[in-house]
Amino acid sequence: MNEYLEFFCMPGTLKIGADATGILSVMVKVNMEKLEKAKGNKDGKPVSTTLLKLLIAKVLETNLIYYFLFNVELKQ
Repeated sequence: MNEYLEFFCMPGTLKIGADATGILSVMVKVNMEKLEKAKGNKDGKPVSTTLLKLLIAKVLETNLIYYFLFNVELKQ
């Protein structure tokens, strides 16, 4: 499925001050051209899958690492 999907985090770097809150958006760009071609694959089944992705964040100048798991479901 990686040839159909491209993941982006906005902003690419997130700076948050002490006692502050921030929002990081994870977006998916779907290559519709490749996906349309895959619709007519040899077994005739539509493209459908669930992906498990991992996002890792490290706090600068510390040993703190956060990780977030999320599912991506692609159905056609």
